[in-house]
Amino acid sequence: MTSSPPRGPRLPADPGWGFAAAWLVLLAIPLFFLVVDDGPRLPRAVAGGALLVFALAYVLAHRNPGLLPVRSPTLRTWLWIGVLVALLALTLPAQGGYVLYSLPFPMALAVFGLPRRHAVAAVAALLAAALLLVALDPAPDLVGALSLLGVLSTLGVLVAFRWFSGRAGREASLRQELALLAEREQVGRDVHDVLGHSLTVISLKAELADRLLVVDPGRARAEVQDVLRLSRESLAEIRRTVARLRTSDLASELAAARTALDAAGVALEQDGDPDDVRPELRALFGWALREGTTNVVRHAGARHVRLAFAEQALRLRDDGVGVGDRVPTGSGLSGLRERVGEAGGTLVLRAPADGGTELEVRMP
Repeated sequence: MTSSPPRGPRLPADPGWGFAAAWLVLLAIPLFFLVVDDGPRLPRAVAGGALLVFALAYVLAHRNPGLLPVRSPTLRTWLWIGVLVALLALTLPAQGGYVLYSLPFPMALAVFGLPRRHAVAAVAALLAAALLLVALDPAPDLVGALSLLGVLSTLGVLVAFRWFSGRAGREASLRQELALLAEREQVGRDVHDVLGHSLTVISLKAELADRLLVVDPGRARAEVQDVLRLSRESLAEIRRTVARLRTSDLASELAAARTALDAAGVALEQDGDPDDVRPELRALFGWALREGTTNVVRHAGARHVRLAFAEQALRLRDDGVGVGDRVPTGSGLSGLRERVGEAGGTLVLRAPADGGTELEVRMP
């Protein structure tokens, strides 16, 4: 085992961080007004510097949220929003009502980064602050009104976008549940058909063999052989049916992994989505996720886990005690390695230099 203490892994970036950062071009508006304003130089310099740091903080909140060492993703997002609002507060002496141009950024972070109830609370607080700024403006003008209108319009777009995204996610989840239910019903019918027919025939042949033991031992022996053959065939059929039932579903395994890790007090950070994985690889990656989660819960002693999905790869990394110089070869990992090898892929279990364990399954 490694002797260094476990460290938290770098948390996964928001896949859409580049798109989010592109909107920072809108900060050119308040920066322009700071440059052309003829007010005191010091407040304008402070405001300009605060806006630049604001832009950097907004990017980091999406690109590397783990810079704030907080375990709870919800609390961490709240803290990032607090950082953004504090930086905007530094611009108030020079910007006044123009600060409203920057308010959609913490709103966007709240809408897309917080659970619904938290997002509503954060947006309500930010809107209240915006209304208060407009109400307290000693010289209300068209700019303040347009700024507030822009904030409200942006908020409407953000809420609508999240609503449609959530609806699409719920529909996909429902389709998945219906497919799983249909599969289970099919398996139930298969088990009933196999057992019902086979056990009936086995029972009849066993009774016949019992009656023939005295009068015709040779035929009785033949009936017993038939019973043995039927029982083996039935057992093989049941195993095939159960194997189909146990086929790993990646989305279901992800939900199970979240539940298991949460129960063990381990925070899960996810990069990518099961839908990013090629459909023919999802069952295999589901097995890998199941085995990796089991090892984390039983052996790692980890506090954080980072899970990354790609089209042809799955990577699970924890910040636990690590595997040291000797890579374990337990039956679960051996079975997984065989599955991956049979599919033409590679399984790598490594101990990163900064601690923990990383499991990677990659397909050609």
